Amino acid sequence: IVAFGDSGRTMVARSAGATWTSDVVDENGGAGVSMDVDGDGSPHLAYATRGGQVKHAHSIAGGPWEVSEVGDGADGPTSIAVDDQGVHHVAWQTAAGLSYATNADGDFAAEEVRGTEGAQLPLMGAGAEGTVYLAWFEPGGSGLVLAVRSDREPLLAMPPQATPTG
Repeated sequence: IVAFGDSGRTMVARSAGATWTSDVVDENGGAGVSMDVDGDGSPHLAYATRGGQVKHAHSIAGGPWEVSEVGDGADGPTSIAVDDQGVHHVAWQTAAGLSYATNADGDFAAEEVRGTEGAQLPLMGAGAEGTVYLAWFEPGGSGLVLAVRSDREPLLAMPPQATPTG
């Protein structure tokens, strides 16, 4: 399965042998599309609308696509990761930096990620035992930055930068 944006729509394409078929997931979307697959093999998409609204869509066990609201203010790509407990983690680029949302408590709850002013190209990752990672590119700054999600403030903490020694 491949997820992509096409003429303001969020789409998926699936292969059946040598033939590909495309389906519309959401007529209002298609910007900054990202995808992860959960432990059961069901695809989960994050994407933005023309108005900057961030959405999540999933198709459980090949069923119809279900769309939910995640947040707003998208001004660039999204990224989604589904952890081993089935919790969704979505990040997106905004004009101010990055935003992050999770559905750990049921509905998606969004927050700005402090310290990400000017950040671009967010990338979510989910590791073992609920560990959540957010990486991004900081143009003109330190380049690639990695943060790890914590239960304590700040919720996304950046490890100290390594300083080369000569």
